[in-house]
Amino acid sequence: MNIPEIKHDIVIPEGISVAYQDGECSVKGPRGELTRRMYDVKLKLETSEEIVSVSGKNVRRKGKALLGTWKAHLNNMINGVNSGFRYEMKVVYSHFPMKVAVKGDVVVIDNYLGEKAPRNAVIVGESKVVVKGKDI
Repeated sequence: MNIPEIKHDIVIPEGISVAYQDGECSVKGPRGELTRRMYDVKLKLETSEEIVSVSGKNVRRKGKALLGTWKAHLNNMINGVNSGFRYEMKVVYSHFPMKVAVKGDVVVIDNYLGEKAPRNAVIVGESKVVVKGKDI
């Protein structure tokens, strides 16, 4: 069943600019710039100074889901360039005790599931990682 028309509007805060050209959406703000490819034949993304509109006509279930996804991505991009994100994790294990440490720009996980070789995760961009006991 087709939905005749669906539209989501996102308000752009002051100090943030959103541009959409050739399927690429870029958001600039005080904490940097984020770019994401957002293109679909049946969906439209329009920008103005204060509002970003995501709309579609005669969309089905998957098109409606994609509109909601685009709206969530845009909200997250605006939030990220405006105030940034903070994630907290906790190291939990059942049998094999793990050790997590930061060495330079790499997070090293020792004894993951009893493995002999350590696992390495590269820290991307300007992210900061702090390990305090079991909290990351």
